[in-house]
Amino acid sequence: MKSIIALTAAAAAVLAAPAAAENFTYEIRFGEPSFVGGMGEEGRDGRSGTMSGPFTSTSASGASVSGNVTCIGMDQPDNSLFDVHFSCTATRSDGTNTSLIYGCNWLGEDMGLSCVGGAEGRDGTTEGRRGVLTMHLKEGVSTGTGQWIE
Repeated sequence: MKSIIALTAAAAAVLAAPAAAENFTYEIRFGEPSFVGGMGEEGRDGRSGTMSGPFTSTSASGASVSGNVTCIGMDQPDNSLFDVHFSCTATRSDGTNTSLIYGCNWLGEDMGLSCVGGAEGRDGTTEGRRGVLTMHLKEGVSTGTGQWIE
């Protein structure tokens, strides 16, 4: 009986959580990446790089914010869970900073990168908030979805 009550309470907590969540979509237009280092075939093993560009994010309610994203990425060894890791800072035009972390896999020359990740607000209106992200990056244009989890 205790386990049924515990399972019911856990299910209620999980089902109630999305009511406090906030969904959004975003687009980033990255400039050309700048690479550092790298070994092996085509210099891709262990290569790091930076890229930045403007972003626009729109919440499910239609509210929009914009700013700039700066990322550093590093190619991962063969047979890793992800082909590339990115760590980024998104700075909104009002100065609010959010940290973004992605794990990405290469889908092929014509498909780009597919990524999943997380977000953590550092200050301003996002301070203390955490969320989840998806991203598709192809030819410098990144589109994605996110959800702040409260």
